[in-house]
Amino acid sequence: MQRIESTLRGGVILLLLSLVLAAPALADPSDLAPDVRAKLDSLPDDLTRIEYLSQEVAEKPNDASLQFALGNLQLDAGKLDQAVQSLLKVTELSPEFLGGWVNLGNAYDELGQLDSAMQKYETALALSPNDERTLCNLGGVYFKKRQIPQALAAFQTAIDQHPQSQLAHYN
Repeated sequence: MQRIESTLRGGVILLLLSLVLAAPALADPSDLAPDVRAKLDSLPDDLTRIEYLSQEVAEKPNDASLQFALGNLQLDAGKLDQAVQSLLKVTELSPEFLGGWVNLGNAYDELGQLDSAMQKYETALALSPNDERTLCNLGGVYFKKRQIPQALAAFQTAIDQHPQSQLAHYN
């Protein structure tokens, strides 16, 4: 009886191990496939890159890395409403990806939707409580809202957590 239980236990462990090893690795949404990266690098400007990535996203709407790259280009090009849509999709596809939440907060911040920006930064801080960029972005939003004590607290936390950071000291 013990031998059967031991054999079964060993079989279950081997089965679980094989499932883990066979499972596809989750890609980091900030990593684009090399062929996509090469194509983007060959294009002359951001608007052409946005067109190309829009076509890629239309073919692969559930590819978080394509959505993230598209959202970032849209954000950089000032296409803020489009960036929000792309970055919302990133947070839906990869809710544990810090960059999606931070950049979505940035888009809302640039749109002047400060409450939405704060909410996205708070979500990012729930994932990474000491992220200096998020702490500084949140402090900036508090400052814009004239909530100076909260802004100072966010900036001070960034400095405390990252005493050598120029970003933290700049704010």
